[in-house]
Amino acid sequence: MILTKKQKSLLQNLMQSEQGLRIKELEQQLGTSRRTLYRLFSQLRPLLADQAISLVNVQGFVQLAGTSQALTKLAVELKETQAQRELSVTERENALASLLLWHDEPQTIWTLSHTLAVSEATVKSDLKAVTDSFANYQLQLIRQPGVGIYVETSESLRRRLLSRILLVESNDYLFFNYLKSQTVQNNHFFLRLLDKETLVLVKNSLQAAMADQMVVETDHQLMALIFLFSISLIRMQQGHPLPAATDDAAMSYQAMVYRFFAYIGKVQAVTPPRTEILFLARQLQLRDRPAAPAYDDNQTLAASVRINQFVQMVSTQFKWDFERNPTFLARLKKHILGLLQDCVARLPNVKIDTLTWLIDRFPNLYQVIRHAWQTVFPDEAINDSEMQLLLLYFANEYRNASKQHQFSALVICDNGIGTAAILASRLRAEFPVIKQLKLAKASQLGQLPLQQYDLILSTLKLPGFPREYKLVSPLLLEDEFEGIKQYLAAYVQKYPAKAKTAPALGRQIKHPTRQLANLAMTSLLYSELVETVAMVKLDNQGWSLSELLRAVSVRVGSEFVRNPDHLAAKLLARLRLAPLGIPHSETALIHTSSHAVRRCYFGLYDLAQPLKMRAMDQLDIRVTRLLVMLAPANLSDTERAAMGMLSSMIVMDDANLKCFTHGSPQAVKDLISQQFLALTYQQLQR
Repeated sequence: MILTKKQKSLLQNLMQSEQGLRIKELEQQLGTSRRTLYRLFSQLRPLLADQAISLVNVQGFVQLAGTSQALTKLAVELKETQAQRELSVTERENALASLLLWHDEPQTIWTLSHTLAVSEATVKSDLKAVTDSFANYQLQLIRQPGVGIYVETSESLRRRLLSRILLVESNDYLFFNYLKSQTVQNNHFFLRLLDKETLVLVKNSLQAAMADQMVVETDHQLMALIFLFSISLIRMQQGHPLPAATDDAAMSYQAMVYRFFAYIGKVQAVTPPRTEILFLARQLQLRDRPAAPAYDDNQTLAASVRINQFVQMVSTQFKWDFERNPTFLARLKKHILGLLQDCVARLPNVKIDTLTWLIDRFPNLYQVIRHAWQTVFPDEAINDSEMQLLLLYFANEYRNASKQHQFSALVICDNGIGTAAILASRLRAEFPVIKQLKLAKASQLGQLPLQQYDLILSTLKLPGFPREYKLVSPLLLEDEFEGIKQYLAAYVQKYPAKAKTAPALGRQIKHPTRQLANLAMTSLLYSELVETVAMVKLDNQGWSLSELLRAVSVRVGSEFVRNPDHLAAKLLARLRLAPLGIPHSETALIHTSSHAVRRCYFGLYDLAQPLKMRAMDQLDIRVTRLLVMLAPANLSDTERAAMGMLSSMIVMDDANLKCFTHGSPQAVKDLISQQFLALTYQQLQR
């Protein structure tokens, strides 16, 4: 019996009282309202009835009634049962969608609310979001009054959507640990849709069928195949046929599917129809890029076009040119392609502190990115953590390149001197808004920071050049002159300069006494935080990750940590929850807040043996330095602001990151102090 925490707590309280408990007592013990209690009663009654137990009210006392054997069995089960965790709003909406996709017959609101352990009002509210999500796939929820709700769609799309939901809501590590363990209990709503024995059988059969025939590079890709093949096997056995299909899957993949069913047949009788073979073979072929290069090229090209549309939409709506930096575009494109093609594991849908603070700092940019993603990729749902990671890419680029418009131009010529100099003189004379002008030869382009230039002109063609440029003659003819003029006017209109706040020297400061007191407290905190910065070198040769974190926790010192073992366990759990490596660096930001921490701490730990770690963009990096940031469990607003500023410095600025990765302790101290003083100055000007 799978129960929520509140359901389990309610039953445990009732089991401990022979005469039962009054409603008021239950409200106090569970910390909940009477209305919630009544909803819990309605959810539990059918579950208890299956075990010959009932909820009764005897003279105002709520009791469990049943035979001694039934009550004893329930007590044992409550002791062993791991309570199902509460679902977030997004998880609940996905759970509702999966239930509607899993069942062909209409589902009543009561059935859905009972399954999800929420109120009927909550289900009705969630159905609005599910309806919108289904509309992206041209699916429609059919409501039959007095009968229920169901989804009308093709069997193929039903299976693929179910598989995608399970993939989004599942964690690679937890999934495979659950499959291989004999003791790990399944309190995961989405995995409970599929029988564990089926998942294990499908996993083993897939690996046997694909041995030496097909390479599955990541656990995430294997998990995707396990979900799809498991769903297909169950649906096929339940009598849900696929429509007729053309023989468009290569024979090698069809052979793998036949081998898969041969292994399945050793355990259970199964005779797959031809449509099942073709459907699953096609799915294998779509996921095997090395064996299907033509499809991969076409898909990658189509995805690249959509990614360009996505970046262009973000640029237009945020009014900042994110298309000017080829390096940024290449990194972003690689990351999004990995998401679209299931090449990388998805981030878990949990709160990641190093990403969450970005929303508060860049709320408008975050909303623009969300809207652009939903517009350009309506059928590619990503969770909040993945959306925040996209925000990190854009915010980092914006932070590094942000400046008031003073137009800069790059002029490219075959020799970089003669004809380019003529063109440069014309530009200076005709366009005084161009404050910076760089002359370069074509051979120098690989060393130039192209993102620094608003306008690129060339007197020769540049095939494959990663930036938009204008082909002009050295003398700058009249039509070319007009073209540049229109380009600059459109650029200013599309990407207006972000206004800088002028210093207000001599201005009256509001609430000066209070500001001075706050400044004193904040200055003391930053001074103490800067003083903790030190370099610790660890000889981690042959150490496991847990041993490394234990050594870090001990080396921090009793001045900051009261319980190193507890802190090491907390850091290990945090690392397993979500990756902490900083993309495109050799650094990982190891951080947590805990009751084991006495006061805020920041330190640098250099590793003698580089450590392979997963970065926040789900790609592996080689880590040579750990940035360890620790905070007490209950932070003041001042402490929270300080730690937030510190983490933003690390991940938001490439120059800062270089200092944190390779700089000396004194260089890091100076950098933090400089940032604090700059922020203090800005606050005093408000």
